[in-house]
Amino acid sequence: MSTKFELAQGWSVWREVQLRSAGFPLHELLGLDDLSKFVHNPKLREAITWQNREVVSHSLDRVSTSKGWKKRRRSRAVTSYLQRYYSKNEQIGFFGPVAWARFVQGEGRFEPSKDKLVARSTHFEMWAVQTWAAYLANQPEMVPHLRPVLSPELYLDDGYVWGGTGCRNLACKRRVTPEDYALLVLCDGSRSVQELNDTDTLLRLLHKGLIELLPELAPDGYPERQLLEFLDSLPPETQTLKDRTRRFVQLKENVGTAAGDAQALHQALDELDQFFSETTTVDPSRNSGMTYGSRSLVYEDCQRELELEIPQSTLQDLALPLAGVLQAARWFTFEVAARHLLFLEEVFEKLSPSLGNEIAVSVFNRHLGDLFEKECNHLVDSIKDQLAEKWEQVFEGGRHLSRQEFEDRCRRIFEAPCPGWPGARHQSPDILFCASDAQAFLRGEFTPVLGELHPGVNTWSIYCVYSRHPEPERLSAQYAEDGIAPGLGPVPWEHVTRCIQDGWLSDADYHILDHRGV
Repeated sequence: MSTKFELAQGWSVWREVQLRSAGFPLHELLGLDDLSKFVHNPKLREAITWQNREVVSHSLDRVSTSKGWKKRRRSRAVTSYLQRYYSKNEQIGFFGPVAWARFVQGEGRFEPSKDKLVARSTHFEMWAVQTWAAYLANQPEMVPHLRPVLSPELYLDDGYVWGGTGCRNLACKRRVTPEDYALLVLCDGSRSVQELNDTDTLLRLLHKGLIELLPELAPDGYPERQLLEFLDSLPPETQTLKDRTRRFVQLKENVGTAAGDAQALHQALDELDQFFSETTTVDPSRNSGMTYGSRSLVYEDCQRELELEIPQSTLQDLALPLAGVLQAARWFTFEVAARHLLFLEEVFEKLSPSLGNEIAVSVFNRHLGDLFEKECNHLVDSIKDQLAEKWEQVFEGGRHLSRQEFEDRCRRIFEAPCPGWPGARHQSPDILFCASDAQAFLRGEFTPVLGELHPGVNTWSIYCVYSRHPEPERLSAQYAEDGIAPGLGPVPWEHVTRCIQDGWLSDADYHILDHRGV
């Protein structure tokens, strides 16, 4: 059977379906007026323990006995978590497990899970392992075994060091001594400090920000394994650091073992946090209140056990409306790409007189400012008003359109010659199907709602989704079949989280080393 099928107007749909649902039964929220019934719910306590241990002790445990403004404040805190776990389609932990379904020809089939979870695993956040690696790199016994590399925002040419953090001068360069320059040329990651045989000079160059001296970590769901493998190759004088790292990893494993027991989980997380902070002197949490902030040291991913085969005919009535929305998304990617290309060409024209026609990506990236920061891309913001105006044109003269009329208007108003970039041929709509039960859904008795659309993005490439597929290699093969050109992505850095790490970034793609500028 083909891996995809035709939708409408040239669009096709992958047969694989990522299934998302609320973590807990929605009907239990009917008793929301009495929060005391939730206080001792073991699954709720475990879920909140994963998210915020202080809420358990400060709000959940006290909400029943509180009065006045304290009760109202604690009730709001508990209620916000109840709404999240019982009524929001999640994608983290046992209260938002990843599940998979598929479109089939003919009748559908649904077999609910007996055990609900078929797999669960605990992972370090990338920043936690990066911080631990930085701690190791600062220990004297470790330094001889590290492999120095030139700082990624710099490059060498004609006796000068070009670029630098915060450098905006197009001809920003520094003269270094011939001896330092010769040593910098050798700092390519292939030789250790011990092999270069000039520790004092290397430490001076490190202090000046000209080189980096850290264990190398590649994109992975288990980066600590790379760290352990590196440590195992080192001589006996680093045994203390090896033991501490193994203890760090074991405490993470203890968190995973505690799954299913809120009290044991609370204790395991406390022990991990304490050991991390005492060893590294770094706070074990960060980005308080930030969405997708990768706030704690570890997280849990789970896979839900079920069998769901969806009749291909389910999308029959949605084909034209969905094609119209997908056309609008294609227009959006085309406009985004056009504005970015123009901006990048302008930057190149400014740089080339002083840097030539071949500019290192890390140097070029340094001059893009905050362009690719999630919350402040002015080029994307400039399209929003135009997008809103076009949607007003689609519904001009009436809010209710036939499927054909809607698709016709979208195709005309959102005309675009092609996707903005090769990967933008993929669009990821989140569709909610409202039905009385699974069997009613399979019979076609449902109301579809477009929750959101991720334009120009294949959301299955996210590591926490991709890694939870029964056959992730098959997903990669499907992606390759679509002929997506090599991509561009950052080498792991502290801001990479489970929700944005690209699981399909491979050796065939281009990796930007200038992680501080991405």
